[in-house]
Amino acid sequence: MIQRSLLILLTVLLTQLDLCGQSNRLSFDWTQGPTVVSGSDTLGMAFMGGADLPQFSRVDLNLDGTEDLVAFDRQGNRWLTFLAENNTWVPAPAYADSLPKVQYWGLFRDYNGDGKKDLFAYVLGGMGVWTNNSTDSLQFDWALSGTYLTTNVGSATANLYNFSSDIPAIDDIDNDGDLDVLTFGQRATIEWHEGLTPNGLDFAMNTTCWGRFEEGLNSNDLALDACQGVQKMEFSQKNAGGAHAGSTVLTLNLNGDTLTDVLLGDVSFTNLVAAFNGGHIDSAYMSSKDTLFPTSIPTNIEYFPAAFYEDVDFDSIPDLLVAPNLNGSINQGNAWLYQNTGASNNPVFASLDSSFLVDEMIDIGSTARPALVDLDFDGDYDLVVGGKGAYLAPGTYKSSLHLYTNVGTNTSPEFELTNTDYVNAGFNNLGEDLSPAFGDLDGDYDPDLLIGAMTGEIFYYENTGTFLAPSFTYKGGLQNIDVGNHSTPALGDLDGDGDLDLMIGNEAGTVAYYEHTGTYPNIFTLVDANWVGIDMSTPFAPSGYSVPAVIYGADTTLLIGSEDQGIVHLDSLAKIMAGATNVDAVFGSGTTSSTTREETPFGGSKRNGRMQIIYTKDELLAAGASFGQINSIGFEIGTNTNLYLTQGFTISVKHISDTAQSTFQNSGFTQVYEGIRVMTTGWNDIQLSTPFAWNGTDHILVQICFSKHAQTGDIPVVLGSTAFNSVLIGDITGWNSITKNGCLMPYLSKNKKRPNMRFNFTPTLHLTDAHMLSSGKRLHPAVADLNADGYPDVIVGNMSGGLHYYQGKAFNSIGLEEQVLTIETSILPNPSTGTVLFEASEASEVALYDLLGKKVGTYDLGTQHFLRLPKGLYIAKFLAENGSILATEKLVLQ
Repeated sequence: MIQRSLLILLTVLLTQLDLCGQSNRLSFDWTQGPTVVSGSDTLGMAFMGGADLPQFSRVDLNLDGTEDLVAFDRQGNRWLTFLAENNTWVPAPAYADSLPKVQYWGLFRDYNGDGKKDLFAYVLGGMGVWTNNSTDSLQFDWALSGTYLTTNVGSATANLYNFSSDIPAIDDIDNDGDLDVLTFGQRATIEWHEGLTPNGLDFAMNTTCWGRFEEGLNSNDLALDACQGVQKMEFSQKNAGGAHAGSTVLTLNLNGDTLTDVLLGDVSFTNLVAAFNGGHIDSAYMSSKDTLFPTSIPTNIEYFPAAFYEDVDFDSIPDLLVAPNLNGSINQGNAWLYQNTGASNNPVFASLDSSFLVDEMIDIGSTARPALVDLDFDGDYDLVVGGKGAYLAPGTYKSSLHLYTNVGTNTSPEFELTNTDYVNAGFNNLGEDLSPAFGDLDGDYDPDLLIGAMTGEIFYYENTGTFLAPSFTYKGGLQNIDVGNHSTPALGDLDGDGDLDLMIGNEAGTVAYYEHTGTYPNIFTLVDANWVGIDMSTPFAPSGYSVPAVIYGADTTLLIGSEDQGIVHLDSLAKIMAGATNVDAVFGSGTTSSTTREETPFGGSKRNGRMQIIYTKDELLAAGASFGQINSIGFEIGTNTNLYLTQGFTISVKHISDTAQSTFQNSGFTQVYEGIRVMTTGWNDIQLSTPFAWNGTDHILVQICFSKHAQTGDIPVVLGSTAFNSVLIGDITGWNSITKNGCLMPYLSKNKKRPNMRFNFTPTLHLTDAHMLSSGKRLHPAVADLNADGYPDVIVGNMSGGLHYYQGKAFNSIGLEEQVLTIETSILPNPSTGTVLFEASEASEVALYDLLGKKVGTYDLGTQHFLRLPKGLYIAKFLAENGSILATEKLVLQ
């Protein structure tokens, strides 16, 4: 009876969820989350995610006619959204999903005079603009015909450049009714790009030395009257000043006259510098300065302060907000609010709040890593948060574990901060970026503790207390485990044997799997350091920062946190754990060697060659392949006398929906190999530089091509025969010159003589969805059913040191589910960071919808598009000329 009770308690203890037979596919609602108490304060915005480098603007989010508040956090490139209700700021995190995905900086300004603020933000090459076209719902559309904002510089039109590190001033500088732009460009003086048309985006360089001052090269002091005044339209004739290091610019009227003054922040410095305009409206001249502004309480923010001027106390007078603008800066007490007790054009800044809004959030500093566990066996989940922690000095942080005890119930959680160095993890000097994971590792039914760290090690704490009063004894490093950098352990019974196995994510983005095989000190045995093909890195984020978490259900599934792919949901784990291993799938048992150039993909008697080979899904499945990646492709070579293709060859692979191909496929391929290879008699396995992920349902088309070969002779392959035309060959006629590209050779014919080949498959997990993309970067999921509704909820830590709360529910298909494809389609790349190519064999265009069923755009096929849309999951409908839907596919923007 006692043992049975303990087992019941154990089901509460484990942080993994059993979905009770429900579908593994889930939806999550981004909510304000439960109540959190810290000391004597109740945190009204506990799960808004913290903020390291906030940039403040006001814009109407809920379209009620009142401007709300938005903060763009440069750390993680995410939006924090708040509604103005009854003169208070109310957390409204879901609006972040409707704002464009931007990076480095973003400011809301009304350029077209319609009363709705538009968005100016950094893009590669300068700055971009999104028009606010909101009517019934929030909507921002790309406003420019090109890829960035341009300006007339006299002899030419150039991009209106702004460093990614800088924040420009976008304001009506000369009071003529249109927006102007002030930016440091690439010099130590300010450029004035004058707006030329009311309600437009036409700009021209007015001067390269607005205000007639120059910023110091080795300090943030200003040299007044240091350069010429108005230099209208003479940009190309002027020499650049000193190199620009990095600055933020805010324009406002500081002294009650009619002229525009300026506040400047500078990289590597902690103070704001004010420059006062003693010139004219259309020709500024800074006649005095204040290097310790505001005089009453000078700004002192490490590092690189950025100033913003918005009314945040509901008195209709803008206030001054200042925050750091440099990664690696102070991450607590970093949102300074100076309330303006004067006027908008003659401010008086006296009182100071150093943590505006952020002091109402859980914010441990940087990189929050949460875990959920029932520590006191009261039937609800407590919250433990590790991470990088509070900034102490450049490159140095105070890392520890924070315990938030659940003082609510298992249906209505409420957390109270009860310990800021739980288990003395900080005192034990485990390093930075601490990542906790709880589970019973010694069979006594209470939760023990593993902690990952920046060094890649795992530290073990044994729970030597009681069920109601846990006490953790530090045992040191565990088994010399080292997974690289930033280890993130997770525990779960992956093999179904009743004990907890260990998964560890890392900075590289892979996951190591250790089976529970013994007792302390040798609890685990490494099974695979690069488990089941998990790789959260991307070309844009080569450090993937993987974080695994387990969900049990009809199939055991994983949530994997990442640097910039959100939190992905992977299923089919049970199949892999049941014994699915690498498979060498052999296709063809022929014994005849090729005798002509057309029969071999390595027809080296000519300079160029191209062959495409089809493998059906039935063949792949019959050979033991399953959803996963192809690691290598092997060719069986006939008797060969050391011939090789002198310029090498390429192998490319793609999915196809129909085996009846009548010509070459020319797009949608993934190039998996390129190189020179000497092929010897017998099997030759070529390791792919880019493994190809087979989706488990489509046929595969393999292309081998080469160019500019020295014509040494054909390399024979061993052939078999198929029941269908499985091989397509190229037409060498007119294509044998040294200038031709073999991979573009035209089609000649098809046949059934297919070379014997073999693929090495690694079964991998199937990506079902990407979640929480708007929560920022370096996301860390902690999973538990916090309200006892049978669905897993997720508390997500982010790079800014804060947390988000997502309530789980049954998957919401929104009536836009993927349909069975009736034509061949392609979306490349997918997932995408914005640049997308849509292709289809018969469709005329693509209509793209968000998950609310709202159409967000129509796009041509065969043309590369840059989709300036919020991160998330979209449905692409491939349409015929009459508007009928031929196929649909998912597109993930990240």
